[in-house]
Amino acid sequence: DIPRIYGNGCHLDHFSVTPAECSFGKDDADTTVVLFGDSHAAHWFPALENLARHKGWRLVSMTKSGCPSVAIEPFNELLGRAYTECTAWHDRVIERIGQLQPKLVVLSNSGKYVDDRPAGGRQWQTGVDEMLSMLSAPERRVVIIKDVPRLDDSGPDCLSLAVWKSQDPDQRCRVPMTTPKESLTAQAERAAASSHQVQIIDMDNAVCPSQPCPVFADGRVKYTDEHHLSRTFSAYLAPQLEAALDRP
Repeated sequence: DIPRIYGNGCHLDHFSVTPAECSFGKDDADTTVVLFGDSHAAHWFPALENLARHKGWRLVSMTKSGCPSVAIEPFNELLGRAYTECTAWHDRVIERIGQLQPKLVVLSNSGKYVDDRPAGGRQWQTGVDEMLSMLSAPERRVVIIKDVPRLDDSGPDCLSLAVWKSQDPDQRCRVPMTTPKESLTAQAERAAASSHQVQIIDMDNAVCPSQPCPVFADGRVKYTDEHHLSRTFSAYLAPQLEAALDRP
């Protein structure tokens, strides 16, 4: 239950550096919206696609695995080296955004890149600040969707185990959340955003209205693992995201 941009080549793998030409909604729309970030931006695509249909937007998706929309070059654990492909992709995305002239750019990223040291938070803040400077343009709005809560255990694993044991998944799978890294990231993002008058959208209460967080609610599985929203649940959150975007 993942966003369709994974299957149609729109969400880039680790080695690709050229943004995919992925446009959804009305090609001749008055408003172009760009989604820019890593897989934690990608999991908001279903919600934004619903809004694009509702509002008559053109939605351009530019996401890449493990590559946040922040002006840093992260270390990629899978590659075992500096993620140079991420930096190359950033340069090309910024160029493409300049061509598209969108009215709205939506950024979202995982908080995993920041460790618990204050230096990590300062580096993230500097990277966000630099990216916001590059994205700034007259009559363009930029917003940041704060990272979602991270579960201690995989939501689907818990649900599978509940079914195997003939238990109620809604009651058994209420997973405690741990958010120290995300909280440090959020602090850094807020500090950078405040100097650019950029809105931070916090969807925590929409994702987890109660604690511990139920991973199965209203017949919907919320997460595909410990930290990615499912396609179904993301689409379900479109009205709440719309309300947040409509706030000044």
